[in-house]
Amino acid sequence: MAGTADVCTLSEATLRVLIYLSTAGAQENAQADTALALAHEVQAGNRRKGLTGLLLGNGSSYMQVLEGSPEAVGQMFATVSRDPRHRALDVVLDQPATERTFPDTAMLGLDLDASPLDRRAAIEALIPAGADRDVREKLLAFSVFD
Repeated sequence: MAGTADVCTLSEATLRVLIYLSTAGAQENAQADTALALAHEVQAGNRRKGLTGLLLGNGSSYMQVLEGSPEAVGQMFATVSRDPRHRALDVVLDQPATERTFPDTAMLGLDLDASPLDRRAAIEALIPAGADRDVREKLLAFSVFD
């Protein structure tokens, strides 16, 4: 992917991974606020800030993985906390990391409209082999989240 090499320049000691859940806020145009659309909206900024991750949406909730420097992750989470498209934010994982789960993407988005089994398969397809166990478990748990 063009332009992603600069995303992954942080040393192992400076990485932070944060995963949060949020309820989708009231939206005038729900189609514009799909996980895929939101992820596309932030990719260029995330690339400049050295952030990578994944945004999952199921129509009523989001789960996002943010990876990067502690400062960049904290600043992005503060921005998301003020965004009216996200309500009732709940951090489900916040820890140092030795490597990124999604090193090649400034933000990947996936809208999950299928059954929980199909959602699980779609999420599993995105998680690389050898990914952090805690990250994997949190993401797979979203497959049954309504």
